[in-house]
Amino acid sequence: MTFRLSRRLAQGIRIVPEDRLPLDRNPLGDWSCHVFPAGPANYILVANTSFLYSTLFSPDGVTHAEPFLLNALSGIHARLAHDGFELPGQPSMLPADSGVAFGKLLNRSEIARLTNLVQCAQRLLLSPQPSLRETCARLNDRPFKSLKFRTPKEALYAVIECRH
Repeated sequence: MTFRLSRRLAQGIRIVPEDRLPLDRNPLGDWSCHVFPAGPANYILVANTSFLYSTLFSPDGVTHAEPFLLNALSGIHARLAHDGFELPGQPSMLPADSGVAFGKLLNRSEIARLTNLVQCAQRLLLSPQPSLRETCARLNDRPFKSLKFRTPKEALYAVIECRH
């Protein structure tokens, strides 16, 4: 499983990411991550590199790799379950724990896609009564040009259907 970290996030959790890791063969095994401010608080965005399916969590207490991984994986699992992609008692759709690699973001295109997601998340988090759950749901239900105007949830569904 690969987590691609922005420079700011890598510095914050004291990780030196590897240069230019190739995309994980499993599309559910490659995630891009960034820490960003929204109002007085900071958040960590974890988005699937291929289809932008996202989750958010607070960086409080996330000072090195272990708490980052715990929060990222539990956020991904919770988001998948909430959207009906993973039911309790079923094996996870995420790759088995066969090792985790930390890499740099792939290229400028990936950085642009992540920046677009961050800007959307910031607007949503600054709206009245924002919740992380609602913000994630709205991010995953928003069409993106880079996904041919499909939503991340629709893109994820298409990948899962192709695998079965």
